[in-house]
Amino acid sequence: ILFYSVLGAAASFDGAYVVRLGASNRLIGLQASLPALAAALAYLPAARFLEGRKNKTRWLIGSLATVRLMYGLFILWPIVAMPVAAPLVVATIVVMQLPAVVWATGWSPMLADVVPERARARVLSWRMVLLSAAVGVLTYGFGIWLERASFPANYQWMYGLAIVGGLLSVYMVSRLRLPPEQAVAPEVHAETQNTSLFAGAWQLLKESSNFRHIVINTLVFNSGIWMIGPLYTILFMKDLGASDGWVGLRMALLQVGSLVGYILWRRVTERLGDAKTLLLALPLTATFPLLVAAFPNLNIILILSLWANLVAPGVDLTHNMIFMAELPPRRREMGVALYSMVMNMAAFVMPLIGVRVAERIGLLPTLVVGGVMRLVGVALFYIKPVKEGMTWRVLLDWGKARQR
Repeated sequence: ILFYSVLGAAASFDGAYVVRLGASNRLIGLQASLPALAAALAYLPAARFLEGRKNKTRWLIGSLATVRLMYGLFILWPIVAMPVAAPLVVATIVVMQLPAVVWATGWSPMLADVVPERARARVLSWRMVLLSAAVGVLTYGFGIWLERASFPANYQWMYGLAIVGGLLSVYMVSRLRLPPEQAVAPEVHAETQNTSLFAGAWQLLKESSNFRHIVINTLVFNSGIWMIGPLYTILFMKDLGASDGWVGLRMALLQVGSLVGYILWRRVTERLGDAKTLLLALPLTATFPLLVAAFPNLNIILILSLWANLVAPGVDLTHNMIFMAELPPRRREMGVALYSMVMNMAAFVMPLIGVRVAERIGLLPTLVVGGVMRLVGVALFYIKPVKEGMTWRVLLDWGKARQR
């Protein structure tokens, strides 16, 4: 994760890179949405491809290496095609999603195999603490470098360093000692291969109400933030005039918030359990777009960004733990693919809607709309539990116990 942080920090500037290359607002919206569409269309076929294979790990490592190497095109396009470099960078990001989907489909099942359930909160939180610490330092440093060096060479050197770190990370992942891979039982494999992709996906939703609820609840919860995602780039850089240094500082603060947040929320999770912690953290995460709309000032936004990533780990950590536990045991790859396909379809549609809505009613009112939609998603987690016994009464009973 430390080697990957070099690439992760550089990837934080992808949106700024496209803006510096002269992208229009519409292209910025497409950058947020088209990769999600490509991923959504690829998830179910990727799951079908991986199911029943004994050499899954080889395919996962190969797909991960392909994604990392494709960042070389970010360096190439300004050299050979500067007038259309911005759309070519966006096109590269879209194509990246195809091998990335193969990796993402197998990652959660791989993690579940390697890390026992009793240790997942600790392992997941420490991974994110390390990532946040490294990315926080690197994004701040990259921001200073991007401001002082000339464009586009400044970005090209940054992405070159990112490729080196990314490939070292792939090498380390390839050294993981995984349990022996077993093919799916013949009768299960025959059943999955003889069933259409969408019929099999629908069957998964019918089999488990908890899995169905986590898909629907998360879809609504995330749709609000996806709708306004590209608007932040437009607001910060075009309307408020943020510099690359400010972007780097904000990214660093986000990582500081995430680092501290994962440490704190891991302790809360170990004390309260994943269900109570998720319900406790959910309402806090819906505040960021509403506060940005109320205080559109770059200095205040830095503080709000720190707050946002301080509370977000409370949801991310517990949601991941519950999601891995609720994956259908016999068809984990298909479960991951179905969930990811639904999320990516929404991630494709919602930024386009957000840009169009903002053109009609303005950026700040659209941020409020996204924040309200996120609150609706929060309410669904209280109404439709994603784990046995996980309802609003869990928090109520806990509160009464604390009073006693």
